[in-house]
Amino acid sequence: MTVRRRTGRLSITLHGESTIMNVEDATGKIKKALNGKTKGISLNIKNIRETDTSYLQMLISLKKTASHRSIPFEVRGESEAFSRICRLYGLDGVFCAGESDNNG
Repeated sequence: MTVRRRTGRLSITLHGESTIMNVEDATGKIKKALNGKTKGISLNIKNIRETDTSYLQMLISLKKTASHRSIPFEVRGESEAFSRICRLYGLDGVFCAGESDNNG
């Protein structure tokens, strides 16, 4: 996972294996980058080859945090592995590519 901050926007790019083996590190990176000055979050999922429940839970938490703080949240790209786990939990509409949650 790569986290970058550009002009107040947080850009998060997921790649490879996004699983329990690296969810703690990913959570730490996001917490460090997310602050009161964050103007938006962009999540790019196109390079995920594998993901699991723990990583999905972390991303749901991130989206919920963004909503509570009225931070616009968007999802970019498509990943069959990510789509598969979202369908498994009935969340296929939650992290759709091109989705934008402008929170007001």
